[in-house]
Amino acid sequence: MCPARADLAGTGTIMAQLRSAIAARVFPGAVAAIALGEDRLLLAAGRETYDPSAPDVHQQALFDVASLTKVVATTTAVMQLIDANALSIDDRAARFLPRLDQAGKRDITIRQLMTHSAGFPGPYEFYRFCHTPEQLIDAIYAVALVDAPGARRLYDDISFMLLAFIVEEIVGAPFDRHCARLIFEPLRMTDTSFGPVVGAQQIIPTEIDPQRGGLLRGVVHDENASVMGGVAGHGGLFSTGDDLLRFATMIGGNARPRRMATRQLCYPHNAWRAWASSNGATKRASMGSVGIACGRTIWARSAAKR
Repeated sequence: MCPARADLAGTGTIMAQLRSAIAARVFPGAVAAIALGEDRLLLAAGRETYDPSAPDVHQQALFDVASLTKVVATTTAVMQLIDANALSIDDRAARFLPRLDQAGKRDITIRQLMTHSAGFPGPYEFYRFCHTPEQLIDAIYAVALVDAPGARRLYDDISFMLLAFIVEEIVGAPFDRHCARLIFEPLRMTDTSFGPVVGAQQIIPTEIDPQRGGLLRGVVHDENASVMGGVAGHGGLFSTGDDLLRFATMIGGNARPRRMATRQLCYPHNAWRAWASSNGATKRASMGSVGIACGRTIWARSAAKR
């Protein structure tokens, strides 16, 4: 446990849920991070892989957090820029990315990108025919829409790749460096970064991929993000349960970072809530809580609404 009361209600139930999922081979190991008021709890269960000789998962293990990149990095960076009046949520994306000034795409808005309603197709295997970041970027701009912008919601990665490009265009800095300086460092998320990651800390592997050298550990699992060098708006982030707990606590309105660039980031009940309530990746949203399930899960509840 870290740092919390040993008698935090529900601990036994949470561990039982984790062990049940491990027994059902939902995953080989996991870390659950919970904050209730002043209580904080980290629970680790299982092993790094299904190999019975694999090391146990530790509380401070580093995970590829997959599509939580969309929430922790990309959405937060965009909300900061909205707060700074650098863009509006209803701006046309082509204002910042001239290559989107195409028939059918020129009226796509920031809101539509953030809510998976821009009309882009769902999972798209660019990596099968793109081998450099430049090739993949060209392919993103060339991909055909499957719906008119705003017609329906279809969960996709392309929209968040484009949002990261927009952030870079506005701030004039690489996306990973910008997020480190204005999100992770202020929140003291010291173990959160884009990959590849190395070091003595336990890094949980994601899969065995013979074409990428075997067991993937510390390199992004998502193939499109891999082609982008491990840094993309839809994936590539690595983090720990403890760091994600810091982020979720901030979203719940219970944290006061030392230095933060946006009021919405510290007090998310305005722009953040508007995004969350219409985002297809959001499990449930209200003025009291936000639950985001994108491969990995964050659930944050406001102190005022307990």
